[in-house]
Amino acid sequence: MNRKIILIIACVAALLAVGATVGIIRLHSWERSHSTEDEYPTDTNLTFEEDAPKADPTIVGKWQNTDNPQWYKVYYDDYDGEGYFWGKEWNEYECVYEEDLAYHGNGWFRWSKDGDRLTEMHTMDINDIPISKIWVVKYIPARAYLNKLLRRELTNNSDILVLTDSEFDKQCYRFLRVQE
Repeated sequence: MNRKIILIIACVAALLAVGATVGIIRLHSWERSHSTEDEYPTDTNLTFEEDAPKADPTIVGKWQNTDNPQWYKVYYDDYDGEGYFWGKEWNEYECVYEEDLAYHGNGWFRWSKDGDRLTEMHTMDINDIPISKIWVVKYIPARAYLNKLLRRELTNNSDILVLTDSEFDKQCYRFLRVQE
């Protein structure tokens, strides 16, 4: 009878040891996957090679509407990881200023350019449904044409961006590049 009790105790101890080992391994694996440790600390010499596409340099920059000089558009080269770049716009005539815009909220848009088509996907503070606007783009560095059109002398670096509504040809807006 002593042998049976010793054998049962040994089997129970072996099962407990196996169970504890499996539990420890699972706990360690879970802790590693839920670690709060910073994967990329700022005090290291890590560099990242991004495969992000480059934004069209003729579009990137700050633009001011020629008919309403209080209306601005800014096209950034900040890639969003989904095929678009970030941009924002505001109209000071409507008492909306650049500093009033919540980061990536109202007034912000994501943009992409394909040939002469410029797509803007406008964002909203209230929900995550983008509103798209498609423009036909014409980029004009022709200084003489602009001087005549605007009836004022422009700097040598002045460029103009002409955006025509893709659905309504008569809606055409001209933006002058703002030198910062």
